[in-house]
Amino acid sequence: MASDLVIEAQRLASEGKLTDAEVTFAKAIAPGNDPEAFLRYGDFLRSAGLVVQARAMYERAQAIAGPLDAAAADALRNLALLSLNQGEFDRALENAQRALAIDEKLGRHDGKAEDLRALGNIHLSRGELDRAEPLFAQALDIDTKLGGLRNAAKDSGALGLIYRRRNQLDLAETELKRALEINESNRWTDGAARDYMHLGSVRQARGDLDGAADYYRKALDLEQELGRAGGIAANAGHLGLLSLDRGDLTQAEQWLKQALQINDELDDLEGLARTMTDLGVVYHRQRRLEEAEHMQQRSLKINERLRHPPAMAVNYQRLGAIYRDRGESSTAQSVWKAAAELYERAGMTAEADTVRAQIQSLAKS
Repeated sequence: MASDLVIEAQRLASEGKLTDAEVTFAKAIAPGNDPEAFLRYGDFLRSAGLVVQARAMYERAQAIAGPLDAAAADALRNLALLSLNQGEFDRALENAQRALAIDEKLGRHDGKAEDLRALGNIHLSRGELDRAEPLFAQALDIDTKLGGLRNAAKDSGALGLIYRRRNQLDLAETELKRALEINESNRWTDGAARDYMHLGSVRQARGDLDGAADYYRKALDLEQELGRAGGIAANAGHLGLLSLDRGDLTQAEQWLKQALQINDELDDLEGLARTMTDLGVVYHRQRRLEEAEHMQQRSLKINERLRHPPAMAVNYQRLGAIYRDRGESSTAQSVWKAAAELYERAGMTAEADTVRAQIQSLAKS
């Protein structure tokens, strides 16, 4: 009976009947002995941004399932992703590795691909691209062999994002368009929304701002149809950066404040840090230097908690520019040196060289 209720609840959720879906999920978990019901209810709550409630559902699913049960692996993996969003990196990594160990013992290839993808996302969130790439590549290989098109699209999309961050734009566009083709042909709007957003980022990096705007708008429309707050925030953030590139600081501030509010409501630390960094740039351009510094410092504290060296380097670089413009040369040089060291350790030599050039220019002035 519970599985029938779960199916019905998922159908209602897909149709946007969220209240009815929640009532049906509550009925599904009422007997208290079906880990699958708790897992799917947790997924529903997580998509609605109800992180605390989702965690409780996943923990209950793990408690009900046996130690070598597929449901236990699924619960651990989902707990890992929740921990990742809240900046609990060690906990996220531990749970994802535990899930992978269970799925390997069970010979559960589809679960293993999910675990590899989760581990890839954990490393990707910390800017560890060289660790993330082989994990997504392994997941893609498994998903392709299994014929799992939806997951293969996720893997290709993740690889595309890695290439985008490395500025390998041709490779990024190839992978993202491959993912988009799968998602569109199967009418998987959630995946298509994600692909549109990342393709917008590629277009923006190429300087095609109109093309980027088209992709971001398509992504935002789909996220709004799906009611996914996290996706809405992400696209609002991208549209804010696009407005910044166009020099429309007022519009940029509006988009980024919208993203900031949603990320705060979701308790998405990574999203909060990223949006604060970008909003700090807007304030700097508006010559609101105290507010700009405040935003970068708040972002830096979160990135320190997340242990995300590349993002911390960006904060230090932005702070250096603020201190330079306030005439605080020694402070600017100090934080720029910290930025260069962090970039160097992350293997981002071009960024490190840019900061060193800023230091030299300041010393000559």
